[in-house]
Amino acid sequence: EFQRRRSWDFIPDKSLMGPMFASMPDGMVGGAPGFLDFLVNQLRPMLAKDYRLDLDDQGYAGHSGGGQFGLYVLLNKPESFHKYIISSPAAYETWLAMEEHWYENNKDLNAKVFMSAGEAEGTHPIWASSQILSTVATMAERLSVRNYPSLELTVKIFPDEDHLTVTPMAYTRGIRVLWSN
Repeated sequence: EFQRRRSWDFIPDKSLMGPMFASMPDGMVGGAPGFLDFLVNQLRPMLAKDYRLDLDDQGYAGHSGGGQFGLYVLLNKPESFHKYIISSPAAYETWLAMEEHWYENNKDLNAKVFMSAGEAEGTHPIWASSQILSTVATMAERLSVRNYPSLELTVKIFPDEDHLTVTPMAYTRGIRVLWSN
């Protein structure tokens, strides 16, 4: 149930996801727009009633499928958050297509982004087949080449870290980079 729910919440409709997701059964992915709506339009206002929130400095952090969700939000509704920690996302072809669509309609991307992966994700059979290092490198190159005026992008490949050990490194470094003075 956990994996099913995770895939549903983090991944947009498979028609947007390219060949890596084409064989997934209907109903396994596609909930990302609803999950984003829940976070931004339901949960955030509810939390703001009871807690002090700086609504001008909202951040998102996600690893693996959560990193893919972060790319989805960044490339479709970047105004949802101001800062993004995107750790170990996969499936770069998908994100290249989404970025291309964004760029055709917008010449700026107003966000601070820390994107990372673990070096050992490139040599493990499962993580390598998911194109995690390729996704981080390719998206970093694409975003840099576009030269979006408002985008602040930091990219880090952590030596000796794999898909399971890189998460705390990505989050702590991302926080330091994105919320430093």
